[in-house]
Amino acid sequence: MNILILQLKRIGDTILTAPALSQIRATFPEAKITLVLHGPSGQLADAIPQVDEVIVYQTKKTNGKLWGKLMFTHWHLAADFTGTDRSLLMTMIARASLSFTYKRYRKSILARMIYNAPVTASARDLSTVDFHLAMSMRLSSRPAPLPTGPHLRFLAEDSTSLNPLPKRYAVLHPGTARDEKYWTTDGWLDVATHLHQSHQLPIVVTGSSDQREQDHLNPIRDGLDQRDIPFTDLSGKISLTDSARAINNAELVITVDSAAMHLAAQFSRPQVGLFGPTNPYHWAPTHKDARVILASAPDKVTSSFVPKHDKAPMAAIPASSVISAIDDLLREQ
Repeated sequence: MNILILQLKRIGDTILTAPALSQIRATFPEAKITLVLHGPSGQLADAIPQVDEVIVYQTKKTNGKLWGKLMFTHWHLAADFTGTDRSLLMTMIARASLSFTYKRYRKSILARMIYNAPVTASARDLSTVDFHLAMSMRLSSRPAPLPTGPHLRFLAEDSTSLNPLPKRYAVLHPGTARDEKYWTTDGWLDVATHLHQSHQLPIVVTGSSDQREQDHLNPIRDGLDQRDIPFTDLSGKISLTDSARAINNAELVITVDSAAMHLAAQFSRPQVGLFGPTNPYHWAPTHKDARVILASAPDKVTSSFVPKHDKAPMAAIPASSVISAIDDLLREQ
């Protein structure tokens, strides 16, 4: 049996699809599973053991291998987690016996013709992980139980990128793909100062090489220097795989809503996640060592979320709330 999986969204979405991939593998242990990712998400290819093959779609490239694979393979099942015109085209070319996607992506006449196996799960009413698991459960009348996580596996590789890291440290990940999810420079600096002075935890800064993100990080790095806070800056200098290792080995991880937050959740690391415009009901980590602070309820840790989220600017979150959550987590370690 050949199974085609299309996940053409961002890195964070790919991370949150990993449990569904685990369930698909458990349900179809003998199948040949091909996963199609998009651009930067291809960095996760080696960390996804549930599939036999990963093909990365590259924008502005011919992608001959991908189109040939889609066209000349006999696909038994296709599951489109993406719902874009591009993924619709890929599903149409694949001509699988059963083509699955969410009902919300079957609005056009063409989509209803191509996707003959709708998934009725509601994105509004489910976390993103559960929304994707609804797809994996729909692929079979008798889906296997979900295997225990973590659902990503970062294999050891010959790399000296992490050699300078101290034995104990806290990861700060201020960056994200959307400007409105950035927290304040002063907030990050106050948190770093507290970690250094009260917990003697060195700081490790992670992030991408994206220039917009680097521009946001510059005043934070300058402020750390001015406050004489020791830190290791890994942002834009290491691979996503090494970033995942740094997060997995951290004593504590503090992030905005980002791929780094989802990685910390994969590994059940003690973490504090900050939310403003995005809805934690869909994206927040839920393990016991996760603490979530909302800009709409900034003076406390929030542990219960609702589908209809009150948005608020990230600047509404005070450093004192993050520091309180940090102290609470570190007391439990």
